[in-house]
Amino acid sequence: GYSINANLSGGGVSSTYQSPGGGEHVLSGVNDAREAYFYSQQNGDFKSYVEMTSSPNKGNGWYFGVSFDRSTGSILFENRTAAYDYMWEKSFSAGGKPIREVSGWVLNDGRVITLPYAENRAKRSKNDWLKLKRINDKMHVEFNDKWHPIYTHIHTHPSYYYFGDPGLSKGPNSDEDMFRRINVPIQVIYNGAIFEADYYYNNWRILKRWQW
Repeated sequence: GYSINANLSGGGVSSTYQSPGGGEHVLSGVNDAREAYFYSQQNGDFKSYVEMTSSPNKGNGWYFGVSFDRSTGSILFENRTAAYDYMWEKSFSAGGKPIREVSGWVLNDGRVITLPYAENRAKRSKNDWLKLKRINDKMHVEFNDKWHPIYTHIHTHPSYYYFGDPGLSKGPNSDEDMFRRINVPIQVIYNGAIFEADYYYNNWRILKRWQW
């Protein structure tokens, strides 16, 4: 498959890339321990990179592995903390302005698939990049021709504000629609915390809140 493993330690990245045609390529010269290159479908070569960041209280010593869906560029994170950090960071401009939601799927085994965000807006995300289907009454998502059982949907609600309600929406094309589609509580990343909520008697009900 198309994958990168990077061991983040000290001030650098030691990583390898398995190319589509076979053979392993070593990535070097990356000085920032929070950067990793990812595979682009175009021209079968590297095109750009994503920055992997961690909050100051998490440090830079954690290990992560990522894989990429061949058809959409969706990213499967082995480390859920890395996924949450990535989703939150990419919700803002370089200057810290909220610019988009970033969404994905939390799998039953704890891994996280993040979806492409180029078409997203500050209060809207596109969630149909990957196929879904029910298998034995459990929603599954397809990633590189394999079906994975879903725990829930997750997305960011970027904001300037640091306190208050995470702002779950109702009505057409809303968070309510996603809840009804997968029929399980959904998760929202909002200002350093993850909220898990269900839609109960026409209102959102927060079930859990925790920091990652």
